[in-house]
Amino acid sequence: GALAARLRAAVARPGRRGVRRGARAGQGGWAALARAGAWKPALAAAALATGFDLACLWLLFAAAGRTPAFGVLLAGYGLPLLAGKIAIVPGGLGVVEGGMAAMYHALGIPAATAVTVVLAYRLLSFWLPNAVGFALIPWLQAAPRRSPRAAAGRRRRRRVTRLPGSRRLARGAAIHPAKPDTRNRAFPDKRSRAAR
Repeated sequence: GALAARLRAAVARPGRRGVRRGARAGQGGWAALARAGAWKPALAAAALATGFDLACLWLLFAAAGRTPAFGVLLAGYGLPLLAGKIAIVPGGLGVVEGGMAAMYHALGIPAATAVTVVLAYRLLSFWLPNAVGFALIPWLQAAPRRSPRAAAGRRRRRRVTRLPGSRRLARGAAIHPAKPDTRNRAFPDKRSRAAR
């Protein structure tokens, strides 16, 4: 919150002062992260994700009959992913695949093996999670309707609507069942006169 506000203020003021203020705000944010220790779990999660990605890639190469050295594996993994982050296409689509295959081929892995492994890796690490995510969108959007609180509200509303005169009750009492309906719909300003 405070860091974002400082950065917005620094960017809004052009010139050297704005840049200096932005740099100081960034340093303050890093210092706050270091004091709070909030960076440790994030760094651990990022390291685990990268480690599992590299293990997946190495296992795919092993399944194809080639086991590259760790340096070759890391170079062919890191540089194309970095290029994919810089690229304008979403998810580095095409940039990562082409870059990885070309990099591994340049590092001594046969082209057919490199292309097959890279496409299998991208299927497992990019396309499959995206397909599952897109399939879950309707379910996730419906989640608030399935919450226990919403279900309790629906049960309460059903109970209220079964009473005699339920249409009038359902409008006010279903929303606030403990609050009686004190609105005078026949004479709307009668209550306001009584309050005077």
